[in-house]
Amino acid sequence: MRVEMRSEIIRLHNRLGSTMIYVTHDQTEAMTMGERIVVMEGGRIRQAAPPLEVYSRPADTFVAGFIGTPPMNLFPAGFIKDDAVVGVRPEHIALSPCGAAPLHDVSVEAVVDFTESLGSETLVHLRAERGAFAFVARAEGFSPLRHGEKTLASFDMAKASFFGLDGCRTGTFKTKTKHKE
Repeated sequence: MRVEMRSEIIRLHNRLGSTMIYVTHDQTEAMTMGERIVVMEGGRIRQAAPPLEVYSRPADTFVAGFIGTPPMNLFPAGFIKDDAVVGVRPEHIALSPCGAAPLHDVSVEAVVDFTESLGSETLVHLRAERGAFAFVARAEGFSPLRHGEKTLASFDMAKASFFGLDGCRTGTFKTKTKHKE
């Protein structure tokens, strides 16, 4: 019913060509229906932008952790980059066997906590060996990884977001980072 209603509202908006304001707590509705979305917390606007900008360049750690299913992984300062909280979307983490060449410049060995097979993709919940930080990677299709297995997680830093210690976005990856174990 929600999908049908969402489709009908989109068709109505396209037919009328007028400005519409639609209030929802459902991020799927906001992302699929909006030309611009406003993310609010406690009555305060955290970010107002086109949906893909909100998703790929969140204004702060609140937006990064709110938009996306699962949300952006937020790594504390010093885990990947010394002076920033680093945000990496699950689809920007590549998994390969330990001992294999990393697929990106920054990688860590991790242990699988559990997996969620969703048919077209698998969410792999991991814990970094160094620092014991939990994070999620999105793998296409079925992943054979199981609880307790080790894997090498490589981060596509070109698509990462960097946030200052105050939580506000400071930019994107500009220079190559050396491989960290």
